[in-house]
Amino acid sequence: MSIETLFKLTQQQAKIDDFLANLKENPKQVTEYKNLVLNGKLEPKETATMIADIPHLKEKGFLIDDIKPTWEQHKANVPKGHIAVKNSTFKQLDGDDFKILTSVKFSIYDDIGGGHDSKVNHYSANNGMDVSCGYNNKPYSVNIIPIDGKNPEDVAKFNAAQKSYDKMYKDDWQPLKKEILKNGDKYTPYMKLDQSIVDKENQVIEDQSRAEYKAWQKAQEPERVRSYTTNELYARRNKS
Repeated sequence: MSIETLFKLTQQQAKIDDFLANLKENPKQVTEYKNLVLNGKLEPKETATMIADIPHLKEKGFLIDDIKPTWEQHKANVPKGHIAVKNSTFKQLDGDDFKILTSVKFSIYDDIGGGHDSKVNHYSANNGMDVSCGYNNKPYSVNIIPIDGKNPEDVAKFNAAQKSYDKMYKDDWQPLKKEILKNGDKYTPYMKLDQSIVDKENQVIEDQSRAEYKAWQKAQEPERVRSYTTNELYARRNKS
């Protein structure tokens, strides 16, 4: 073996060693690795071998499972014309709410795992008269599980599911719904939304705004001096 050949082989090995050391320190995510292999125009046999080698590479620390993006990262990277929605919200919408969401293109953030096949559990008691997601609601993808209303553990499950649903509706869905109704033109149309639904929802928003304004006005009023009737004064004196 000539010195030149040895030098070239040594350089090549050094590059491989550097690459492996860097890969050990900064492992690739599985999806990133798969994309490299599948888009690498390799022979079918070599592609299959490299895909099959994923568990081995994970054991050695060269690959890691995909790192789930945060909700904020997901919102910042949705396709143009799409609105971001959490899977936990999407799965629990029904009726007009579901029609409002699907009137525009949307991008789902899987915050509950399971993807398209996932379901959210809710509970019913008193022969279905009490339901943790609201009586007579039929959300898109929810399991309604009957419980014993006298069993403390079942009651705790019911209350937790109801609290979670109320929080989702208030904190996640209401702002999203207002955004679609107000700025729907920003997003790519998907399913046709009846104008009657829009009119009804806008009326609800207007009524809520009016009620909130009245409450604010009342809070700004100075405290008034209350005058008592003779009988009230007599009763207060005797009480004291």
